[in-house]
Amino acid sequence: MNEGDTEKIVENLLTKVARVCNPRGILRQDYIRTEIDTKYGEYGHGDLRSDVSEKTKGPLKDLMMALLSDKLDFDAQILEKAMKGFGTDEDCLITILCTLDPEEIVPLQTAYADRYERSLEQAVKSETSGKFKR
Repeated sequence: MNEGDTEKIVENLLTKVARVCNPRGILRQDYIRTEIDTKYGEYGHGDLRSDVSEKTKGPLKDLMMALLSDKLDFDAQILEKAMKGFGTDEDCLITILCTLDPEEIVPLQTAYADRYERSLEQAVKSETSGKFKR
């Protein structure tokens, strides 16, 4: 399968899945993560996540990786990206951390620690200062 085929499949996932999953009351992200990811492999195309990662780029890749990832793991990746390198994307930190439901905070901290082997609290403290830090 070449790059163009993968992009065509991904575009169809985004535009046509809603017609299938909405009448059944299934969230698009859940449907893509379970049904389509499984069928992609069963039909001999390989691993959908790997193909998306290797054969797509830009915003389409980011969107598909988000749809294929567990929400908390993806949030952990976005938080790390927001804190990595020179400067911190404080808007991103605020958007994710301040919109979590209380029961999602500990699982997000666990997902972050599992992936990056340091606590989310330590990471945020080391990357922020001033009024934001308070």
